[in-house]
Amino acid sequence: KRAMRIGTNHGSLSDRIMNRFGDSPAGMVESAMEFLRIARRLDYHAIVLSMKSSNPKVMVQAYRLLAAAMDAEGMDYPLHLGVTEAGDGEDGRIKSMAGIATLLEDGLGDTVRVSLTEDPEHEMPVAYRIANRYPDQAAASAVTRDQAQGLLAEAWTAGHPLDRYERRDGGACALGSLRLDARSPVRVLTPAPHPAADPQANLAWLRGYKRGPNEFMIRPEVMVFDVADAEGLAGLNAFVPEAWERKVPTVARMDLAVAAERASGCGAHMLALRIPTKAPGPVTLERLGRALVAARAQGQAVLLELVQAPWEDLLASLVPALAAAQAAGVEDVLLGIRGFQPSPLIHLNRALVAWEAGRTRRHPILLALESIETADELTLSASTALGALLLDGVGDAVLVQGDAEDLDTVALSYNILQATGVRISKTEFISCPSCGRTLFELQEVTARIKARTGHLVGVKIAIMGCIVNGPGEMADADFGYVGGAPGLINLYVGKDCVERGIPMQQADDRLVELIKLNGKWTEPRAAAV
Repeated sequence: KRAMRIGTNHGSLSDRIMNRFGDSPAGMVESAMEFLRIARRLDYHAIVLSMKSSNPKVMVQAYRLLAAAMDAEGMDYPLHLGVTEAGDGEDGRIKSMAGIATLLEDGLGDTVRVSLTEDPEHEMPVAYRIANRYPDQAAASAVTRDQAQGLLAEAWTAGHPLDRYERRDGGACALGSLRLDARSPVRVLTPAPHPAADPQANLAWLRGYKRGPNEFMIRPEVMVFDVADAEGLAGLNAFVPEAWERKVPTVARMDLAVAAERASGCGAHMLALRIPTKAPGPVTLERLGRALVAARAQGQAVLLELVQAPWEDLLASLVPALAAAQAAGVEDVLLGIRGFQPSPLIHLNRALVAWEAGRTRRHPILLALESIETADELTLSASTALGALLLDGVGDAVLVQGDAEDLDTVALSYNILQATGVRISKTEFISCPSCGRTLFELQEVTARIKARTGHLVGVKIAIMGCIVNGPGEMADADFGYVGGAPGLINLYVGKDCVERGIPMQQADDRLVELIKLNGKWTEPRAAAV
């Protein structure tokens, strides 16, 4: 009369499952279903299921497939959600939020575990903050578990099924020297930290922005300015030349009334037009047409920006706006819905993808979240909204905007892209939480290895306290640093242990040597001044 958790580890599948399915979400599900069928034959049902992976893409796909597989066989067992070995700090929190909240938005999940390389008491507040946004899963969720099988065939996916990652192809749009399309990195748009009328303050910020050992990778990529008057436009135009010298394109965001009057004098690389959320009248259409003609004459791309509202209202604005862009001859069009809460933003973008799937021409999509929340809460909201859509292959650019003084939207945006695996800008660390089996001081060692290797863009390093779960739960890692015995470390390349019993005092240097031996080492470099 005891409950049991059936946990399937990505990376620890049996040879028989591996031969049939490979190291895949489908293999994880088949492994779990085998045990479920045995339990059901024995009339044992006190079961909760866990699909364990440190990769949120794999984790989300596995749970969705499992829900559909159970539904197909008339089963309905609770799900325990978590991104295992998520790491520490902001990275670990973002990875956990993106994976767990994405599934909660789908109506999947009954218990959650946030797995951080920190003292255990730091995990619980993050878990509560996620769970408290879904107080009544059964009633509040847009998609309940008994609809999970249908979820895999929802029209909004437009041929991009939820059981595997596939980047949505939404055509192309130029933004300065950058391209927005399915073959390019998801771009990071950043709100200017100072008013457009103060170009010197914005230039000083741009010159001085630095973030960790990868400041040449994590940097302002595109800057967005709100322009409301002639002074703001003059300030933006003064900013553009030096920003362009630094290969940072600019976006001027304007209301239609301002754009109709001033767009012809705007030097930004993209004109962002705020489209009213209602069917446009003659005056609105006339202003929109004038702004679009000015953008076309100056060779600017255009962002048609809608504000969160019921889908029917957005569609009433979107159809004439796209028709006006076509009539004006504007080729480079980006679509964006500026949202304020995660759930509406997720489902509105899904509706947008479904609607575009039936059209002759598709457009890249900007995922934009704006909030007055604290930095911590906005991190949760952005990780949920942007993370859910990015994990489903939706989104060609991201924009996070908030008022919190301690909020770094540049780093937050890159960290969400890294956590969802769609754009890699730094080292990926997979590290387990503290537990009774850990054979060394996990937090201290993790911090030490990060300091030595944190500049290795695209390299995945697993830091595991013991060999019990370590090799299986670091399936995606390039290198592994695993406790083999008290004071002794085993080193891995992929899943293969290549050195055993290295004294702790020598292990860090041996790890660096191993990375160099395998051609993955680069020397740290400074950002361009």
